[in-house]
Amino acid sequence: MPGILLYRSKRAVIDALTAVLAGPPLIEVFYSLPAQPPYVCVYGGAAQMVQADDAAEAGVATVETDLIDVWIRVYAPGDDVRGTDAAVEAIAATIIAMFNATPYLAGAMTWSGPVVGDAGEPTVAAGPEPAVVSKLLLQIRTQGGL
Repeated sequence: MPGILLYRSKRAVIDALTAVLAGPPLIEVFYSLPAQPPYVCVYGGAAQMVQADDAAEAGVATVETDLIDVWIRVYAPGDDVRGTDAAVEAIAATIIAMFNATPYLAGAMTWSGPVVGDAGEPTVAAGPEPAVVSKLLLQIRTQGGL
């Protein structure tokens, strides 16, 4: 059984996002959702992989396709959902531009996408003061040979 590229792919995606979102303005990037997220952040989520033989004989050449969830989260006191949605949109545009300009993440590992999803947000945050949270899911697809 060949190895897996999944975690190398996720690290490469998170490292690339950390570099491009270093600011200004600084947008913090996390490998996963932190317990106390800042008002504006990007973080990795679930990751999936599929391996397929790339030759007639099983196990000779394998290609792995990974799907890595990347979440954009913007929290703001008040009720300006339009503002938090616009902030999420601007961050997503920066991320998509980076992937369009960088076809290779780690060696021969290539990306495609991102596929844009929706988290069913914005939501009104619980608490004594009104606040809103807008979130957007980008799914980054990477592919590499084993």
